[in-house]
Amino acid sequence: MHSNRRRFLSLAAAAAVAGCTGDESEGETADQAGATTTATPTSSPTPAPAAFDITSYDVPDRVEIGESATVSVTAENVGGQPSEFAASLLIEAPDGNKNESVEVSFGRIEPDESATVEVGPFSFVYLGPHSVRVGGQSPTVIVQAVPASSTWETAYRVPRGYDLTVSEPSLQDTFAYEGGYDDIERRGPSGDRQWAFVDVSVTNQADTAVSAPSADDFVLVGADTKYDSYALADDPINKGERLRSGNVPPGETRSGWVSYAIATDLAVGDIDVRWSTTTRSGEIAVRWSSRG
Repeated sequence: MHSNRRRFLSLAAAAAVAGCTGDESEGETADQAGATTTATPTSSPTPAPAAFDITSYDVPDRVEIGESATVSVTAENVGGQPSEFAASLLIEAPDGNKNESVEVSFGRIEPDESATVEVGPFSFVYLGPHSVRVGGQSPTVIVQAVPASSTWETAYRVPRGYDLTVSEPSLQDTFAYEGGYDDIERRGPSGDRQWAFVDVSVTNQADTAVSAPSADDFVLVGADTKYDSYALADDPINKGERLRSGNVPPGETRSGWVSYAIATDLAVGDIDVRWSTTTRSGEIAVRWSSRG
């Protein structure tokens, strides 16, 4: 610890000797011989009161939505006296309305000393830049919340209270369906394309009914090309129901397939399926792939 820095003033006092009117050979009088001088002491100035600066943050630049992160904050006492220090840490979401605030105590900090406190973890639920700061005058840092990443068949819990799962795509040149007179026919996509089928399930974990996404809400991406869902005129045999939107009661699951017509040179490892939605509180987005 550094001690308080003080400045001292010193005064030099000179003794004044009075001459006698008598014979100098007789020397000083008794009073003069015993006279001494003393310097008048001065008090040091009072150190300036404690004052604090937020000098650094340690926080990730990017966090996937649905994940948590901690914030490390360092405060320095730039004043002249030791003191306790506490302040509010504020995290502001992109909409400017959803705030998370927590009181941070740094303890007693000596002058010219620093204290570092780790706070959290905090969850980042919605996409976009979140501002992080301590107190009203400190610098602000930005944490960018990005889409969540999941592997195939891994459920993502949507803030509305349901689990969303996407299966690994099934790639095929044609699919079988029932034609006229109960004949089994096969159909392939036009052009240099192949079919991709994914199964989507919505499991309601909430206490009230939720609205399931529709097939149009899911986009397949391969080699930086986006493919919207392809509305088939006929249902493939042995694939079950296509995904349909609508209310899902509490504790129930709605499942169905979604189809795409994609480039023939794409493999499963090249593909991810993305879903996003915008709520009153913010935007949510997640993608599924073999890479996670």
